[in-house]
Amino acid sequence: MSAKSESRVERHAQRLRRVRRRRAVVAAIVLGIAGLTFADVRGRMEVGHIDAAQAVATMRLDRLHGDLGTGRVRIGTESGKLEFIEGTIAQRQSTIAVTNNQTAQHNAGIFLDDISFSALDGCLSGVTQALDQISVGETTGGLASLQAVGPVCQAAEP
Repeated sequence: MSAKSESRVERHAQRLRRVRRRRAVVAAIVLGIAGLTFADVRGRMEVGHIDAAQAVATMRLDRLHGDLGTGRVRIGTESGKLEFIEGTIAQRQSTIAVTNNQTAQHNAGIFLDDISFSALDGCLSGVTQALDQISVGETTGGLASLQAVGPVCQAAEP
């Protein structure tokens, strides 16, 4: 082969190498762009899914905030009712305490108002005895017992 032919072959080989390198670079660039495009599309899809999920969560959260507001209003209303009831109970308990105190004072006055308990006991015993006599047919004895117990019963009166 001549020097010219060798030089042509050498140039052709160099051209082929440059073409192969360029093809390799172009292929790498195309693969890189395809990879980036795939990653971009996939990322955009994920962002779309996340946006949709966030929109649903926001709607639910808004509904819960509304329910929470309604619940707070109900709690306020019920708290007011409870405070009213507690106040009413306190008033009633105070009234009951005053009434119990007055009743105790009246009861003490009734039982201790110049009553002779022994005379009252004697009166009741005599009346019971007279009624027992009458119930068994001793009418005369029962009436006599009632007349005998009369002064004892009068002594028992305040």
